[in-house]
Amino acid sequence: MAATNVLPPLATSRSLTASPQHQSRNGDASTRVPGRARRGPKRSESPFTQKGIFSFPTNVDPSSYHNTALHNLCTDLLEKGFHTSFIEIFTLVEKQRLQHEQAGPAAILLGPLIEYEPSTLDELKSQLTRAEMAKRFGNLEAVYTCQRNLAQCFTDSKNVWLSAHFYERCLETALGVKGDSKKKEGEAHCSLGESWEKRDELEKACHHFEVFHQLAKKYKWHSEEGDSLHAVACEHLRRIYTSIAEQLYAEDEIEQAISYLKKAREASKEGGDSHEEGLACYRLGNALQSIEDYDGAIEYHRSYLERCRYYGDLSGMGSAYQSLSRAHERYVTAGRGRPHMH
Repeated sequence: MAATNVLPPLATSRSLTASPQHQSRNGDASTRVPGRARRGPKRSESPFTQKGIFSFPTNVDPSSYHNTALHNLCTDLLEKGFHTSFIEIFTLVEKQRLQHEQAGPAAILLGPLIEYEPSTLDELKSQLTRAEMAKRFGNLEAVYTCQRNLAQCFTDSKNVWLSAHFYERCLETALGVKGDSKKKEGEAHCSLGESWEKRDELEKACHHFEVFHQLAKKYKWHSEEGDSLHAVACEHLRRIYTSIAEQLYAEDEIEQAISYLKKAREASKEGGDSHEEGLACYRLGNALQSIEDYDGAIEYHRSYLERCRYYGDLSGMGSAYQSLSRAHERYVTAGRGRPHMH
């Protein structure tokens, strides 16, 4: 009886021949263990080298990732030929650095350094390059507009000093503008006055408001809405004169304070603002009373009372009567009899 073949059937030639994708790294298909899962693609088929995966742009300068925003901005300005813009931005950065160094620990009150504010640097670059290009073509009005845009941009920011700087630049440019009856020059003086006033630099603000007033009075400008800029200038003067007077009064410089209050009254009178003129009279009356000039105090308080009656200002009338009563009382106490009643 023939012996039973207990061995498994021999594999066919097809099962022993490995396909190209199943060959081992050495190319020997016979060494591959049947049924073992594929470990991964060949070296040449690595997913890290496949198109579209982990690919990097070739047109980007790697230095732009490790240089500061200021460095990249300055490099870009110089490469594109905007040397004036580069100088101005670099000068502003250095100026602020010096201010912070001199301030020491108090530098935190001066606002952030602009060199670390990309949005601020971008705005400076945008407007200054436009201004530089406009100046090359002799368009000073466009230069003025760009500088004014920057000044207005920083008016309410932590870097308000930039606003004052660019209003100064506006004034420099406006002096060269022809054919506008010096309106841009007057506007620049007005803006500078407001800028210095916000920073409590009252004397500097007063100077610019006075120049604006002189120009507005001479050229009789009007706003786009038709308002008289002369009246606007008078209101600026009244306000700044009053602020200076209050500061002097607090420092016991009463005589000088009275001088500025009189200027404030004249400015409101010139501007045609009877209500503000009355308030100036009220302040003058109180100031004169403090130095025992009761005759003058009574005169100004009466003037204020008349305006309050005209406008129906009951609260103002109450203040006027109270001040008049006090002035009359002290007049009598000083032994001068009774003041003359008009």
